[in-house]
Amino acid sequence: MENIGGRLRLRWDGVGNTDTHDFWLFYLSPRLHPVGWAQKHGCYLKPPQVISSLCSNLSEWSSVLQQAVLEASSNPLPPDAFKDQVEVRPHAFQAGMKLEAIDPSAPHTITPATVTKVFSSNYFLVEMDDLRPERVGSRGVVCHAGSQGILPVGWCSQHGLHLTPPKGFQRPQFEWTEYLRLCNAQAAPEAIFNMSLPDHEFQKDMKLEVVNPYNHAEICVASITKVVSRVMFVHLEGAKVTTHTAHNIIMDVESMDLFPVGWCETNGYPLSTPPKKAIVKKPKKVAVVQPEKHVGMATGGQPGTSHSDQSEEAKQNGVGAAYKQAQPGNKYWCPKIYVNHKCFSGPYLNKGRIAELPRSVGPGSVVLVLKEVLTLLINAAYKPSRVLRELQVHGEGREDRHQQQLKAKYMGKSYRAMVEMVRTSAEVDSYCKEICHKLECCPNLFGPLEVTEECPENCSILTKTKYTYYYGKRKKGRVGRPPGGHTNLEGGPRKPGKRKKRKKMCFVQRKKRSATTDESAQNSPEAADQNGSEGSESGESKSPTPEEGQQQN
Repeated sequence: MENIGGRLRLRWDGVGNTDTHDFWLFYLSPRLHPVGWAQKHGCYLKPPQVISSLCSNLSEWSSVLQQAVLEASSNPLPPDAFKDQVEVRPHAFQAGMKLEAIDPSAPHTITPATVTKVFSSNYFLVEMDDLRPERVGSRGVVCHAGSQGILPVGWCSQHGLHLTPPKGFQRPQFEWTEYLRLCNAQAAPEAIFNMSLPDHEFQKDMKLEVVNPYNHAEICVASITKVVSRVMFVHLEGAKVTTHTAHNIIMDVESMDLFPVGWCETNGYPLSTPPKKAIVKKPKKVAVVQPEKHVGMATGGQPGTSHSDQSEEAKQNGVGAAYKQAQPGNKYWCPKIYVNHKCFSGPYLNKGRIAELPRSVGPGSVVLVLKEVLTLLINAAYKPSRVLRELQVHGEGREDRHQQQLKAKYMGKSYRAMVEMVRTSAEVDSYCKEICHKLECCPNLFGPLEVTEECPENCSILTKTKYTYYYGKRKKGRVGRPPGGHTNLEGGPRKPGKRKKRKKMCFVQRKKRSATTDESAQNSPEAADQNGSEGSESGESKSPTPEEGQQQN
């Protein structure tokens, strides 16, 4: 009947035009299947309990099914409507196994439950235990191997949480060992549950928007009160029915009923907010200066200020200084940051993913809004790790900026890096253009300026090469190619191999002296001195000794 941001408003066939029994599901819910799925898997379609009174006999229900098949054949779903659904893997549950489960009728409790029926190798039925003899109806839910809300026996005790005993249980204290013996049943092995811990960042006191489990058409402002493994407790602050806010509901961290702050505003869906508290203005205290205590004149002939005035002024300036940060109207409050998907997205960002982003983020704290915007841009990249590398701060960074750790996932690996962000609203515009410059995209791709018709930069008619030349980094060579740089990978980027240059063999030949050169060398003063010294040495060596002279004589 309606599709709002992926949430589908559905209506049972056979109820006519009334919207009394309409319900909402996210389009990736495992409860949704194409027409003909039940027959293919050996399941029988019967009218739901909420409309059983409208289809009183079997023939009327059969005509409803036939009409649904005809409408599905004339107006079929797109072939890729269910391509993003998580594949249901085979399970190992057997009928009679005991486990712990979040009660769908009381989502603030975890209670013992039993596998009552196995439909196929992929699906089975879990019902909440009820030991009362006058039990009316059943509280069951169809599950698969990866279903959220089913837990192994002893999980609550292991994590220090309260396990609500089944209705009709008479013993003062519930213990699984005694209960299994009483029911003559066995516990489902822990290995067959989906207990893998996803990589999430939910923390206590965070705000978000949550579907009210008591009324799926309502989305409320909520806050996280506790996070235990992959289960978290959420308090609904804006539910219209006050009884719905009495308890903290229990949800899986990967639930499709959780949405970030601003989702309703982005998609035009009503958000139930908590009632505004009446603001009681306290009367301002005025310091009364008695004439006899007044200081006559201050230095320079100006009237002096009494000590009581000074203390009152200091008190007014100091009260709530921390609270006033990041409030509307001051320098830490960021305006809306618009994502102008028609602008040029550059070589790093995927234009199709940019078009799927929210039209705006904020207003709010400067740091929080910029963190959300940069996270969206990283996830909209062809290679998120590459964009994170471009935004990573080098060295110690600037002292006047806030450093925030951001992460990216690509090819099954997680990358983390520190990114600089400005602190004040006056710097937001220039900071957004700085990030656009790093990503080689249009300066107006995101920022406080909303581009409704044509971009002031006229970037839509420019090619990538021309645009990158005029507005990008103006690098030589191949324009638009991501540059090299640092990386979060261990060992750094792989450097291209270099061929060793072969050393050239140098042969030095001695030149032969020419005759003229020898003569000139002999006639030179240096040669004469050398010859004289050689002659004296030879003369001394040839002169006879006195003994030799006598022998000669």
